[in-house]
Amino acid sequence: MPRGLTWAGCCFLHLSGVSISRALASRALSGLLLAAVVFAGLELVLRGGLGPPPPSVRVFRALGEHETYLAFQSTGWVPIYQDDLTPLPVDDGRPLMAFLGGSTVHRGTPQLRRGGEFPGIVGRRLRIRSANLGNPGLDSHDLVEILRELLAKGPENPDVAVVYTGHNDFGNARYQQRYGTVAKGVALRVQVTLERLQVYSQLSRLLRPARGVARQRGQSEDAGPLPEDAWRAAGRDLERNLRRMVDLAEGASVPLFFVTPISSVLMPPADPRCDDGVCLQERYLAAREAGDGEGLRQVRDLDRVSLRAPSSVRTFLLDLADAHPGVWVVDAETGMPQDPVFGVPATQSFVDAIHLSPSGHRDLGTLIADDLKQAIPEVIGAGQQRGRAATGE
Repeated sequence: MPRGLTWAGCCFLHLSGVSISRALASRALSGLLLAAVVFAGLELVLRGGLGPPPPSVRVFRALGEHETYLAFQSTGWVPIYQDDLTPLPVDDGRPLMAFLGGSTVHRGTPQLRRGGEFPGIVGRRLRIRSANLGNPGLDSHDLVEILRELLAKGPENPDVAVVYTGHNDFGNARYQQRYGTVAKGVALRVQVTLERLQVYSQLSRLLRPARGVARQRGQSEDAGPLPEDAWRAAGRDLERNLRRMVDLAEGASVPLFFVTPISSVLMPPADPRCDDGVCLQERYLAAREAGDGEGLRQVRDLDRVSLRAPSSVRTFLLDLADAHPGVWVVDAETGMPQDPVFGVPATQSFVDAIHLSPSGHRDLGTLIADDLKQAIPEVIGAGQQRGRAATGE
């Protein structure tokens, strides 16, 4: 015991130290609770104003030097990312239906004009205005912004929005090396958890550079198979963007239809990978020989080189529509003509692994038109009535 310090004094100092420690701990705990409340309030405010959190990865948009996807010109509102600069249909009193997507929607079928693509076929069958806003290379990152501009930046709101997307999210992730080397292990799990927060997503999009190489239409390089982590990240970001489209459509009270992305699973895989001594090509040949359509789908889902969207995208879209009354799914996977042996979309519907043939466009257009008439008869019926009146029928 130090000289001059009594036993009582030592006890007093000890108890005082304990009291101070408890006070500091109490203040620290109160500070943490206050910070948590502030953080939670900020997250709620951001979600209320911005909707579901966007993907934290920032990507190069398919716009080049342009700042927006739609611009007002002398001919009207024009999707300036399209080469032919076809304006949106003029308002003639009939409902407007907007189709968003990549090359399956527009310019993916050689020598096929706009009128032969499924958006044009739907418009003619339903006698309503049809705006084909598709373009090669567009993925869900682009389509969210196009839909946002349609609903909030000057053009009249479409009465119906139809979205066909999925393939390009995986294809662009591969060709543009969008995700680079995704963090492994614990770091990846932490990232996945944080990406559910709007605060984290906004900070990441503000601070992170755009990922991958600048997008150039019609040009790509063989980047090899997409790593599984990057494949999963592309799927997660696609799902986030689909939720954001739902949020935008619900906010504008616009019916939203998703078309499940289809592909020819009867085409062989492009991925040379082998797992446990069994190559995808061998699994494909075995499924063909056994007449196993589900086996062909599984091979397609494991192909990390082809841009074909996996079955999980269709499952997610169906679940999304079940959870939102203003959202519908046109299930092209089961609604298109089926191969009689394998029970998968028939090869005559395609010109390659993902792009539709002229007959495929006709069949998909008919399927979408029939589903729209059944889902929103009041919109379609009024449009047909005004269409007959406009033509004098």
